[in-house]
Amino acid sequence: ARVLVREGDAVKPGQGLAELNDTEARLGVEAAKVELVRTRATLEYAQAAARSGTGSAGELGRAEAEAKAAEVKLALAEAKLQATRVTAPLDGTVVKVYVAQRRQISVGDKM
Repeated sequence: ARVLVREGDAVKPGQGLAELNDTEARLGVEAAKVELVRTRATLEYAQAAARSGTGSAGELGRAEAEAKAAEVKLALAEAKLQATRVTAPLDGTVVKVYVAQRRQISVGDKM
């Protein structure tokens, strides 16, 4: 974790308090973006094929479902990335910092 505040610091709502290692989360977002681009291209192809009469409704439906699933996966990946940033919920003063710089932390640890 990278701690962004010290004891005694005044903080505002939304201000960053700490950043967790986000390498895996960033890669997850990039992978989800690539998948979304791929599924959208497939959807465009299926739509064109359906318009010209060379594609089936089943292929189009499958392409639409895959594109929607890719959008959901991207939203989930972005939420996981956002969860690597710990922010202040309200105005206040940092009373105690429980985490040392660069220390590995787990869910539920005091920060």
